[in-house]
Order: sequence, then C-alpha cells, then structure tokens
Amino acid sequence: MKRAHKIMTIVIVVLILGGIFIYLSPSKATGKTIEQAIEKSGRQVVKVIHEEKVKGGEVVFFNKSIDAGKNSTIAAGYIKKTIWGWEWVIGGEHSRASAEPGQSLTAQYLPATKGTPFPLAFGEISDPQIVWMKVQTAKGTPEIETTIVENGATKIWFVFLNPTDGPQAKVIGQSQSGKIIASTDVSLLQANASTNLDIIAVISATIALLSALFTSVLAWFANKTYKLQKDMFDAGKVNFVIEEIENSFMYNAKTEDKMFYFFKIVLSNLSDRATAINEICLELSYNINSTLIINCQDNTIIQPDLSRLAIPNNMNPHSSISGWVVFEVEKKVYNAIDINTHYISVQDIHGMNAKQEVIYVREEVVRYDF
Repeated sequence: MKRAHKIMTIVIVVLILGGIFIYLSPSKATGKTIEQAIEKSGRQVVKVIHEEKVKGGEVVFFNKSIDAGKNSTIAAGYIKKTIWGWEWVIGGEHSRASAEPGQSLTAQYLPATKGTPFPLAFGEISDPQIVWMKVQTAKGTPEIETTIVENGATKIWFVFLNPTDGPQAKVIGQSQSGKIIASTDVSLLQANASTNLDIIAVISATIALLSALFTSVLAWFANKTYKLQKDMFDAGKVNFVIEEIENSFMYNAKTEDKMFYFFKIVLSNLSDRATAINEICLELSYNINSTLIINCQDNTIIQPDLSRLAIPNNMNPHSSISGWVVFEVEKKVYNAIDINTHYISVQDIHGMNAKQEVIYVREEVVRYDF
C-alpha cells in the first residue's frame, strides 16, 4: 500500500509540474511578429490595416484571405505579448463593405472575454462621404464617437465598449455636415459564459502530459487492438472519418427564400476495404433538445465555382475525397429556431457513421439594405 501511495504521489507531482511547464511553453499560435502569430493561428493575412496598442498587447485589424485567396474579409483579433513573442488569443471576422446599395457600412461585435480588452465593435466603411462614425448603445443614451482609421483604399472604424452596454446598438455613419449617410444595427449580447483561457490551457496541457505518460501502456495493448481491427475488417466493416471541415459559410441572399449552407469537407477511409458514401446530412441542434436534419442537395446554381462532392461517392482503401456540400433550409424555418450547434453527419453503404461539430459558420449576406 505504501509503495502504491508513493507512486501515485510521484505521478501527481509530475503531472502538476509538467502541466505548469507546458502552460508556460509557447502555443502554436506564437510568432516573433504580430503577423506571424496571426498566420500560425490558421489565418492568412492579406493586409494589416491598423494595430491598436492595449494593455498586454495589441488589437490588430486586418484583411483575411478566404476562398483560396479569391476574396477577403475584414477581421480583428487580440494579440498578446508574451516572453516567447506574440500570441494570437481570440478574434472575429465578417464580409467586407462594398459599393452596393445598403452595404457601404459593416459592423460586428466581439463580446467580453477574460484576459482581453474586449468587448469591441468594429467594421468597414466604403462610402467616402462618411467621415464620422457614432454608436448609440440604447435609446436616449449619448452617442459614442468611434475611431476611424484609413490605410490606402481601406477605411475602418472601431470602439471599445462596456460589457453592460446593450442589448442592441445602432451604428451611424455621418458626413462632414452631420448628415446620416448610412446606419445599421448590431447585437451586443454577451456570450453565455466568459471563457477562461488560462484554465483551458492548463487543462489541455495536463491532458497532453497524461497521454504521454500512458503511451507505453497503450503500446502494450497495440497487438490486441490490431487483432480486433483485423477481425472488424474481415467481417466486412470499414472505418472512415471526417478528416477535416476546411471551410464553411452560410449564403443569405435577399432574393432567395432559402438559406444555403456550404461546407468543404475531407473524408478519409482508414480501412483495408473499399466503401461508398451514400448520405451526408447537416444536423442543426436548436432550442433545448431539438434537432433539424437536412440532407445534402445537388445545387450548382448558387456559388457554381465551388467544386461539389458528388453523392454517392466511392472510396478506395486508405484514400481520401474532398469537396463542397450544400444544404438548403427555408428562411421561415431558419428564422423560427434558435440554433445552438451545427454538425456534419456522414453515412456509407455499410451503415457506418461519422459525425463532426462545425465550430464556426460565417454568414455571407447578399443584396440586403441595412
């Protein structure tokens, strides 16, 4: 008993020290420069528009590449200064302003998150007549003047708000004479719970260390696992996974009575046997315990330049396939539900299923007057 107690004590001490060491180590999204930190977080920078110094780091406004470099969004993020360099923490993005009617002004709200200078409201201006930007967080309250920054042909606005502001705000663009040129509403609702990034990092580090400690134990089971997998393959079963959801967006056009979800997915067959994908569904979890299941549609009218993943689709052993899948949902249905989570569900001809949550779906708004 004493020996077991001593071993357990040593393991706990090693876990704690290892967790602290990993927590203090640089994250994957750390670089020597701010732009390197953004790039290492998986975001491709087209152009840095402005860097606003804040306590502990900088808030960076930039154009982010999407659609394989064909387009870009307006994005903002908090970059923290550490002993290892610059580290991407959190941010957001949205579609850019344009010369089309009603799209000369954009707005987005980044809610309060522990360890960041947020909440922040920001956006882009495309109308040269707009020289003043103001935000009114509630009826009857004084308007808050924002900061406007021009960098070449790009003009942005931003303002740091209080977490208690809201729940709605009106963003107003004015001319030199004070005439209102454009305005839009933006929701200032906070997230249900503020994310404690430090705790998440420590937990992740501890889990990683625990996995390393038990690698030798898992190796001992390797031969038994191999036999079980071989029996599974011999019985005619296959093993395929959703390897990655590379990109996703929702197409919302004023002229359409439907919303169109687009996901670019990568599927991999890990087994020694061939299979065929015969069904891909989008599962929308909404309200409390409700789920709306939508089958993939063969729609090539909207966004025809995106290469579609054909269904059904054969998969050879140890191979991968990729492409865009499209789902349609009536706007009256979409507007009537409160969506919590998006899942992609895939099934093959053997009845095997793979499922993955979609963390973020950006909205592409077309021909709306805001």
